[in-house]
Amino acid sequence: MKCTEKWTAERIILVFNPNSSRAKTAIQKLKPEVESLRASGTQVYLHETSSPDFDLNVLELLDIIEENDLLVAVGGDATASMVFNSAIRASEAFDTSCYVAALPFGNFSDIAANFKCRNLHDVVNGHVEEFWPLECRVDGELWRHAVEYVSTGMYAEACKLFDEKDVRRTIKQHPSARLAISLATLANWWYVARSKKMLPSFKMREVTRKKNRRQRYSHGATNYLAVNGRSVAKILHGRKNHSRIFARWVSRPDRLIEILGQMLEGLLFRLPSKSVESNRLIFVKSARITLQADGEYSPFTARTIDVRKSATPVQAIAR
Repeated sequence: MKCTEKWTAERIILVFNPNSSRAKTAIQKLKPEVESLRASGTQVYLHETSSPDFDLNVLELLDIIEENDLLVAVGGDATASMVFNSAIRASEAFDTSCYVAALPFGNFSDIAANFKCRNLHDVVNGHVEEFWPLECRVDGELWRHAVEYVSTGMYAEACKLFDEKDVRRTIKQHPSARLAISLATLANWWYVARSKKMLPSFKMREVTRKKNRRQRYSHGATNYLAVNGRSVAKILHGRKNHSRIFARWVSRPDRLIEILGQMLEGLLFRLPSKSVESNRLIFVKSARITLQADGEYSPFTARTIDVRKSATPVQAIAR
């Protein structure tokens, strides 16, 4: 839901990762805008994330958030996700309302692309948009709020593979062979995953968005992707970014040709999906899995995974 009224914040906190070379460059690039805001009487602070631990950075940011602050993520999806999670925690735990924005200064900036702000000028002149992230729970315990997507199985493992420095460097050095290198890398991963049985199957229960809110079950899937934001929505069919629903895709490719086909389908066309209100992934026994949310990966041994819309919307600044 978009609001046409201007947002009002007494403080702006720029959050960045000091170990990111692109974030440091961004802070220098934003310096004239920061000085202009300070000259006009706006309080602008810089907050450095001090740890590679996501949850510790959230707790540190929670200590300084005050009512009506504007938190601006300066970096990639990891920094933006941390800022969004901090805003939700502040609202739920301390009843502290704040605004969030994201600027695209990372290797991957899907979250920032979702709200289309490119600089502080866009943020200052932007409007407020209520945005409901996804809520992901593992065995009943909250793991993460995700702005763009949550995945497990092939999608999470493959994305983790392509985030490795050696793979990214090889693809960057040979742009004309990007597709061939990607397919070969995925094929090599598939043989390893198959031999180690890295993709356990699950039964999925879902609540559809129809009026009778029917519960349906599917069996034997190994791959799951829930898409929430507009930026990543381009790889799936179906409606996204709604206050109650999100799109999901599931599959169980057993053969390499099926995996490569799905990759090409996602790149060139769109994967089939369904709009749902919630999903529960149920493993037959405790399974070792990798969960991915907005580019962050965490290993788990789990019996159930629940994905639904967050009960608390975020007041995001969009252009």
